[in-house]
Amino acid sequence: MFFVWDVEGVQKPFQPGAIRRPYRVEQIDRTESIEPISSGLTREQKLAAAYDDAREAAQPRRRALLAQDIMSATVFTIPEETHLSKARHLFKEKRFRHIPVTDDAGKLRGILSDRDILREVAAGADGTEVVREVMAKKVLTAMRETQIRDIAKVMFDERIGAMPIVDSDGQIEGILTRSDILRALVNRAPFEMWI
Repeated sequence: MFFVWDVEGVQKPFQPGAIRRPYRVEQIDRTESIEPISSGLTREQKLAAAYDDAREAAQPRRRALLAQDIMSATVFTIPEETHLSKARHLFKEKRFRHIPVTDDAGKLRGILSDRDILREVAAGADGTEVVREVMAKKVLTAMRETQIRDIAKVMFDERIGAMPIVDSDGQIEGILTRSDILRALVNRAPFEMWI
């Protein structure tokens, strides 16, 4: 079962299409060159990360059916009053694509994506805006016991890249991203498809 938590902390049953945001396409008057963003990692750090990935892949295989089996349990969150400039720095430093937004009590209030920030920057934001003004206020969530297959289907159907995993009180327990699902499939799963 999936739920949508809104900015007031109200939990509602998920209805397909309930969180979809309207897409705005604006005409571009001119183009500017954009500097490539380097990963910021040294060669040694990249090699160490590759070694860690290889070591992780060598772990004994076990069956993964539920969100809790592959979700990231360490979740970075940001308060809703955070300035966009600080959030932008966090996205760049940690290489995140989504960050859950919480209130002072740690309850889920929204989710901020790298696209939200890029859209604001393109619109001329100066970084003093707060996350609350930019974030998605309807957040599709799942629980630890939700099957990965069901999460993947909903993520695909709703065109979302991340789903916070919460308990019944809305406290964040983890996050599951498209990358987590693909990583588990590529690194660990026997790949067999039936169509």
